[in-house]
Amino acid sequence: SYALKACELTWQRLGYIPATIPYSEAFSAIERGVADGECGGPPFQGYQFRDIQGAWIQYNDYLEPWWFYMNLELWNTLTEADQKIVLEAAEKQVQGRWDFFLAEDEEYRNKMEEFGLKIIIPTEEELEAFADAIVNFNGVVRRKNIIY
Repeated sequence: SYALKACELTWQRLGYIPATIPYSEAFSAIERGVADGECGGPPFQGYQFRDIQGAWIQYNDYLEPWWFYMNLELWNTLTEADQKIVLEAAEKQVQGRWDFFLAEDEEYRNKMEEFGLKIIIPTEEELEAFADAIVNFNGVVRRKNIIY
């Protein structure tokens, strides 16, 4: 899929040798030495791997958004005013999620550190260099120091 290819290119550009494996096999692949680590999730996901990895690098490469879906046929039956209400409600939920995920990320980084994992938080300059390397490599759109 396009999303997996984007992840592969991103990590390749950052100097890793990526291998795409099903997420359901990631834990056992790391545990058995087939893979050295996993990426593509927030700290609460990294915490689930705490028994088999020794470090967490906070690349800020991933945001766990909330997705809103609606059947296009149903959407098209809504008035323009109702569509606006739905969009505004979804946007409000997304904004609320932003504050929540920042607190949740900190909570799980602390849990990983308490468990004994090394927590690596790159400097703003390092994060900017990562973002620039990725943007210049595979054309990812960047806004407000967040890679989308």
